[in-house]
Amino acid sequence: MSDIPQLLPYPDIRHISECPSVHNTFSYIINDYHPGIACVVKLDDNISFLVGDWKSNVISPNMDEWGLCDKFLKEHAYKIASMMAGIGVTQAQLFISGDYKLVDMQISLNKFAGPGMLRDLFSNIIDTQDIVEVTTIDDDKIKSIKDKIVKPSRFRYDVIDGVAVPAYARI
Repeated sequence: MSDIPQLLPYPDIRHISECPSVHNTFSYIINDYHPGIACVVKLDDNISFLVGDWKSNVISPNMDEWGLCDKFLKEHAYKIASMMAGIGVTQAQLFISGDYKLVDMQISLNKFAGPGMLRDLFSNIIDTQDIVEVTTIDDDKIKSIKDKIVKPSRFRYDVIDGVAVPAYARI
């Protein structure tokens, strides 16, 4: 069995004014969410899990934050790993919000699964992010929504100071 990768931090979600690549894209509008836990899942000869917070700090059973991790590992981790194996994804990092919803899945260093894919594949296993609408994000749409997160339907990223950052925006 190979070593399980380290946890990666969840990217900051920028304000819509700092994320011009979202403008005029077909996107998901999602109810806002807040940090919870992260879980690296690695499939090889065995199934390995590493849990932590969204800042990439590992959480162990003797820590106060263990409750949400324990619930996830007992109730959902193996079912999600089985689905991953079925679709040929051998490694991913999952992000579970503070209100216990799967809100993101990082499948490589610079790529996340789309909100529709998460919903379609995993909503029968665990609650997923609340998708409010799928629409084109233009100036009129931006003015009409509040307290939401926008994620393009096709994953996009911006390069900021030489680092690829998902084109996720908060309105």
